[in-house]
Amino acid sequence: MILCFLFIKLFKSYGLSRKKAIAYGFLATIFYGLTDEFHQAFVPGREMHLGDWLLDAVGALAVVSFYKIKIKKWKSGLF
Repeated sequence: MILCFLFIKLFKSYGLSRKKAIAYGFLATIFYGLTDEFHQAFVPGREMHLGDWLLDAVGALAVVSFYKIKIKKWKSGLF
């Protein structure tokens, strides 16, 4: 979750729109999680698990959902 949040902040700092920053942040997070799981297959004592990657993706999705809710409340004047 933290990585996705940081990716979104990074992409926003480069001037991307909020929607693009959220989409790119999500994609970057799940891609990083996938490459990390692949890397673990080559580290002694570690194993590659699809479940770990899915948890990374769920965490990224939670951050995206938070941003979507925040944006809706902001547009409606509740935030």
